[in-house]
Amino acid sequence: MKMVRAGEEEELAMDGHTVHFDGYYDQARDKENSKFLLPPGVELGPNINAKDKEEGLKEIHEIYQK
Repeated sequence: MKMVRAGEEEELAMDGHTVHFDGYYDQARDKENSKFLLPPGVELGPNINAKDKEEGLKEIHEIYQK
């Protein structure tokens, strides 16, 4: 993965998943509309803006098609 090779993200123990930490002054991300794509059965708590992984990936691929 390009972001991992560039050192911008790190791989997680869960295959195919990475983590990216925003800088303190990074204001580019829209936190209210950012979502964590989670596989079925994974729950991170009520304060995490999550979406079903397959549904989220479908949405992303549709956006890329435009």
